[in-house]
Amino acid sequence: PVLEQYLSPVMSLRSGFGQRAPPAEQVGGSSSRPRSSSRSTIRHLCRFAVAIFISGYFLAICWMNSIVSRDVAFGPMKMEKHDTGGGPNGHERTNVDPEEERMGLDIEDYIAEHERKISDVDTLGPNIIPFVILVSDRVDHFERSIASLRTSDFPSSNPILVSIDGHVPAMSEYVRSLRNEFNITLVHHPFSCRDHPDKFPGYDESLNVDYKGDTNGQNRLRGKTCAKHHWIWATKTSWDIYPFASTLFFTEEDYEYAPTIYGTLLAGKKMLTDDHFGIVLKPPSTAININHSEENWLMGVFESGPVAIHLSTWIKLIDSIDLFCKYDDYKWESSLKHLRWQGVVPDIVIYPTLNQIRHLELHNLQEGENVTSDKELQRFHSKEFNKNNERRIRRERGRISAPTPSGGWGHPKDHEHCLYVANYMGKLMTDIYSTS
Repeated sequence: PVLEQYLSPVMSLRSGFGQRAPPAEQVGGSSSRPRSSSRSTIRHLCRFAVAIFISGYFLAICWMNSIVSRDVAFGPMKMEKHDTGGGPNGHERTNVDPEEERMGLDIEDYIAEHERKISDVDTLGPNIIPFVILVSDRVDHFERSIASLRTSDFPSSNPILVSIDGHVPAMSEYVRSLRNEFNITLVHHPFSCRDHPDKFPGYDESLNVDYKGDTNGQNRLRGKTCAKHHWIWATKTSWDIYPFASTLFFTEEDYEYAPTIYGTLLAGKKMLTDDHFGIVLKPPSTAININHSEENWLMGVFESGPVAIHLSTWIKLIDSIDLFCKYDDYKWESSLKHLRWQGVVPDIVIYPTLNQIRHLELHNLQEGENVTSDKELQRFHSKEFNKNNERRIRRERGRISAPTPSGGWGHPKDHEHCLYVANYMGKLMTDIYSTS
C-alpha cells in the first residue's frame, strides 16, 4: 500500500502520455487547480524518490550482512590467485603443475564439522591442544591408537586433524565413523605418492635424466620422498587450520597413548617457553640416568617424534624453510635435527620420566598374539621440573654429534615443491579454513 501511494502519481503521469490535450476552456478555467495539482504531483514524486532511496539503502545493508554472516560461519569461500612477488627462489613460477593448485580437503565436510564443533572448541579455551595424526593405510594400527585415546583423559571436544597420505577408502571410512565421537577433521594429502605413483611427486623416471644423484650418488627412488612431502604439507595445513593454538601435537597412526596423555601434554604446554622446541612423551635415547619410577619433568635434546611443537618453533622453521627443504635427508625428523644443529630452531624439549606413548610398529599385531603383554603405559601427574635439568642438558648435548644426511632428498624438484607448499599453499588455504 505504501508503494502504491507513492507510485500512483507516476502511473497517472504515465497514463497521460500519448493522450490528446484537454480543450482550451478546461485549461483556462480556475487557475488555482492546476497549481495545486502540480504541487501535489511534485510532492508525490519527492515521496517516491525518498522511498526508492530508503529501500535501496536497506537492501544494500541486507546484502552486506548476508555476505558477512556467511564468512563468519563458513569462512570466505573465494580462492583468489596469490600475488607473492615471485616463486620460492625469488623468480616467478611459470611451471606450476595444475595438480599443485588442487586442495586435498572436502570443503563441505569441513564447513559442516566446524559449524557443529566450533562452540565445543571454544569451551576448552587455553587448554586446547589439537592432535595432528598422519596416517596411511594401516587401519588396524589406527584402531588401536584410537582405542587408547578412548580410555585416556583426552576430551572429545579437543580437535583432531587426520591427514591421510592420499585417498585410502578404508581409512577414510573409519575416520568418518569417528565423527560423532570425536571432533575430527579429515584431510587428504593432495600430492601423495599413492595418488601419483608414476608421476611427480611420486616416482617419475624422467627426473633421473641428467640428475647427478643425492649425497650417496643414488637416483631419485620410488617411495623415498613421500613421508617428508606429507609432513610439511600436513604441518603447514595444521597451523593454517588452528592459528589460535599455541601448541600442536604431531603423531602418527601407529602409536598408542597412556591414560594421562592429555593431562601430561597440558602440563608440559604450561611450562613451554620460546626457548623450547616442544614436548616429547618419552625420554630421548640420549637421556642420562633416568629413574623411570620417579615422576618428574626433564629437559633434553630433540631427536624424534611424536612431538608437540610450540608455535614459536614453527615460525622459526618457516623463516628458515630453505634449510629444511634443501637438506638431503628424506626423513623429516632428521631435517629438523639439522635445523637444530644450525641453531635455527631450539634444540631443547621437555619430557616426562614415564613413557606416555608406545610405538605399535614394535609389537606383533598378528591375529592371536597378545599385544598387551608388555608393561602397561603408566599414569603421569607431575607438573614440576627436576632440579638437575641444566647439568643434564649439558651432558645430553655433549652426546649429540653433527647430523649426517642420509640422502633420498637431493633432487631440485623435491626442494622446489617443498618450498612451494610451505610458502604458498598455506596462503591459499587460509582463505578456505578461516572461521572468523
